Amino acid sequence: MDHVTISKYGIARFMLSESETAQATELLSTLFDSHEVTKALQDPTLTLIGVRRVFDWVSRQYPAMKGRLAPDSAVVNYPALETGITKTITGGRLTTREQENCKVLRPHMLRHELKRRHASFWGPSFRKRPSAYYVHVCVVDTSYV
Repeated sequence: MDHVTISKYGIARFMLSESETAQATELLSTLFDSHEVTKALQDPTLTLIGVRRVFDWVSRQYPAMKGRLAPDSAVVNYPALETGITKTITGGRLTTREQENCKVLRPHMLRHELKRRHASFWGPSFRKRPSAYYVHVCVVDTSYV
């Protein structure tokens, strides 16, 4: 769209600024992560240990959520966040409270761009970690000497 059309029809006021675009992209990335975790938790083959690993992974990725997802939490319930996510997906307008609650999902550092996303957000929580006692051995072929 050219500049004349934008100014003629007043479209500029509906366009996002650069910082708003970055925030929207970051929120979209977070929503994709949340949706993936939600789908994973509904998987009938998921075990209780798997659920705990997913919750631990989410609390490491989003430290602000740690209190709500702690093992001793009475109820994992966050209505303002849930409605905020739903309105964002459906294109609805967020209330001030929903905007504040959706900010909780934002990690301290800017997340990876959507293009550089892992195949699975919570997949790394199921990867085997190398043992602290594992020693790397390097074998060098010296037969040519």
